Amino acid sequence: MKTVVIVSVHAEKKNCFSSKDFNGYKDFETEELAHEFIKSNSFSVNEAYIDYELDIRLIYLAHFQYNKNRKLVEQLFIEGSSEDSQRYWDKQEDIRNVTRKEEGFIYCKKYDQMTAEDYKGSLDKALNQDTINYISSGVIAGYLGHSARKHEHDKYIERVIDNLTMTVDDVEVNKWDVLSSWLSSTDARHWMDSIEDLHMVQFKEKFDNYVTELMTLGFIYGLEEHKGTYTSTMELEDKHANRIKVISVK
Repeated sequence: MKTVVIVSVHAEKKNCFSSKDFNGYKDFETEELAHEFIKSNSFSVNEAYIDYELDIRLIYLAHFQYNKNRKLVEQLFIEGSSEDSQRYWDKQEDIRNVTRKEEGFIYCKKYDQMTAEDYKGSLDKALNQDTINYISSGVIAGYLGHSARKHEHDKYIERVIDNLTMTVDDVEVNKWDVLSSWLSSTDARHWMDSIEDLHMVQFKEKFDNYVTELMTLGFIYGLEEHKGTYTSTMELEDKHANRIKVISVK
């Protein structure tokens, strides 16, 4: 079985990644040759992965740190990533994405294969022209690009917003435009980070409790005077929060 020995030498402390790190590999035609190489150089194995269909075995050595053995490693290994290891991990990603699609995740393709149509998910009313232009731009952030986002999340969010009215100074505003401003925001990203492991029942509860704050922030993000900073958000929230009312019409 084709075997790839993979090594990383951290320029700083263990598990602290840096552009100064050395990452390399060495190809072997058999597992036996790979283990002979490892033993003769007194290396330690951290973990191994096997794909019998691809006929590939990956052996990851225990991480070195503070440049320990760096000169030796640079002599023995080719810097970079091997084609065989990439084939292995590409296949693992494909397998995970099939499962993610079955589980209802929006993000169930390789990053460079995601399209604007994919990012629409199950959002309908929230997709105004600004949102459509945004998801066609290529770099999708906030809630819209979060890996934990599911179709059932989209549907629930729109159902809740559909049953709200929002006014500023007692004048009704376009709640979908306000939601759109929030969907691509840093706040939306952080909020999804905080609930990504929750069951749908818990998601609904968290969203219901947050929706007024969410819509307030969405309104602020859409203001021309917003400077795109946390400080600006806080200042504008203090200035405008009392003008905003979010009311359920259930």
